[in-house]
Amino acid sequence: MALGGALSFAWAGTVPVIYDARLLVAAIGNLAGQAILAALMMRRAAGILAGVAPPPARTGADATETVLALLRLRPGRRITEASLFDDLSFVFVWTAAVMQLLLLFDPRYRDFPLPVFAVPLVCVIARALLADLPRGGGGREELWAGATLAIAAVAGAIIEGPANHASLAWSIAALMLAAPPLLRIGRRARVGATA
Repeated sequence: MALGGALSFAWAGTVPVIYDARLLVAAIGNLAGQAILAALMMRRAAGILAGVAPPPARTGADATETVLALLRLRPGRRITEASLFDDLSFVFVWTAAVMQLLLLFDPRYRDFPLPVFAVPLVCVIARALLADLPRGGGGREELWAGATLAIAAVAGAIIEGPANHASLAWSIAALMLAAPPLLRIGRRARVGATA
């Protein structure tokens, strides 16, 4: 139900503001990505609740490699359901970091993109409730995407101030999106420090 509501919110926040071909392409890509992520999250949750262990988590480096290969039109390895879920989740984090930087440095005529990240937010919450957030194994990609998103979100909230409720809602959402990659970095640092 939460994923369906998130998809409806994404649709309602995206489709009415399609004014040109660029926005149409962006809306199709975003809504398709969110729909795929929602379907994969439902399958993942069903497996976890049935006692099936999820496959090992892929890293941000793996996701970056896959995206670069797809952009070059030379997909290297076969894309599986598990790899698509992890890679798509990381692409949404990376995209949120870019959008947060745009909001921070060039905010004029930009809305806070809650509908663009509705399904990824529900996925983060669901994975936290299912104890499915990966720990450890993160690298510089997780550090850059997660830290950039978190720092820019806090800076944006400070600049906008407490009276701007839309900014605060987006900043909280951005921090939630930044949490999974940062958790992977934090755990790795602690393990390395104790070894």
